[in-house]
Amino acid sequence: MSHRVVITGLGAVMPNGNNPEEYRDSLLAGRSGVGPVTLFDPATLPTRIAAEVKWPGELTEGTDRKMCFAAEAARQAFAQAGSSGSAPRGGGRLALGVGLEIYDIAAWAETKKPGFEMPQEHAERMKFVHMPSDLSAHLISDQYGFDAPPLVMISTCAAGLDAIGSAFREVASGRSQWMMAGGTDTGINTMGMTAHCKLGTMSTR
Repeated sequence: MSHRVVITGLGAVMPNGNNPEEYRDSLLAGRSGVGPVTLFDPATLPTRIAAEVKWPGELTEGTDRKMCFAAEAARQAFAQAGSSGSAPRGGGRLALGVGLEIYDIAAWAETKKPGFEMPQEHAERMKFVHMPSDLSAHLISDQYGFDAPPLVMISTCAAGLDAIGSAFREVASGRSQWMMAGGTDTGINTMGMTAHCKLGTMSTR
C-alpha cells in the first residue's frame, strides 16, 4: 500500500541564509554566499573563495561545524512541523546525508602534536573517536525520541538527496509514520579544498 507523503516542516543553514526564509529571499534576490575563505589560510591554494556558512554561535554540538548545522536545521524543521499545535511523535526515524565521512580535521591534527593525550572521560573519549556523522545522527535521534535506528548516507554530493528520497520511501511504504531527513557537511578545510583544487573543480576567477 502506498501512503501519501507530505512535507510539514523545513530547516536550512546555508551560506546565504541561516533559515528557510533568509535562504529563499537570497535566492530570489540573486545574493551569492561566496566570499573570501576565513576558516583557514588558503594562501597556498589557487582558489581562495568559497561559500562559507556564517555561523553566529559557538560550536556547541561537538567540534565539527556540520554537527551544528544539522542540529539547527533539525530544530527549525521540527518547530515548523509543530507550529499548528500538533507536533509529530512516535514512529519517527531520521535519514541523514553527509557528503564525506571523515574525522574532524582540526581534532585529527591535534593528535599529531607532541604531548597529546586522549581524553580520560569515557563520554569524551567516545566523542573523539566517533565520526561526526555518527554523532550528528545519534544527537538528533536522541533529541527527538526516534524509536528506529537512523539511516546515514555517505554519498558525496548526492547525500542529502539520497536521504530525502529514502525518507520518502520509508513513509510511502508504511515502514515509518514520519521521517526527519536532510543533509549536512563542511568541506571548507585544508583537505577538502586542496582535493577539489587538484580535481580542477574550484573556480580561480
